[in-house]
Amino acid sequence: MNFVQRSRRPILLWLGVLLGLGSVLGCGKSGKEASIHGMVKLDGDPVENGTIQFIPVDGKTPSAGVAIKNGYYEADVPIGKHRVEIRYAKVVGSKKLYDTPDSPMVDETKEQVPERYNLHSKLVEDIDGKKSEVNFDLKTKD
Repeated sequence: MNFVQRSRRPILLWLGVLLGLGSVLGCGKSGKEASIHGMVKLDGDPVENGTIQFIPVDGKTPSAGVAIKNGYYEADVPIGKHRVEIRYAKVVGSKKLYDTPDSPMVDETKEQVPERYNLHSKLVEDIDGKKSEVNFDLKTKD
């Protein structure tokens, strides 16, 4: 065995270890996810800017969350039943960051979506990979 062949062995060994770890740990989609999209409306109007979160009911699979822009969202969500939380904070004014004369001003926001759709959400979606469009039409009053 010459010097070149011996010097390549450690490199090949590490390359094999890294490839093996990549296959065990996984990279990207696991194949147990579904790509879904949909519209989120509040009282018939698209949610301008918000978030939607899919939290697994079984507590074992990862959660998924994405931004809502002009009512639309797209997400890769693990297969299974998920509790859905939707948030939409709207700027309603501004206030001082500190109680000092030279304090910077910051936006003051108010959550527009009732707690029954986020903090105390009862929304449940079964993501099965067969349905790619999941829409939500929320109401501020029952």
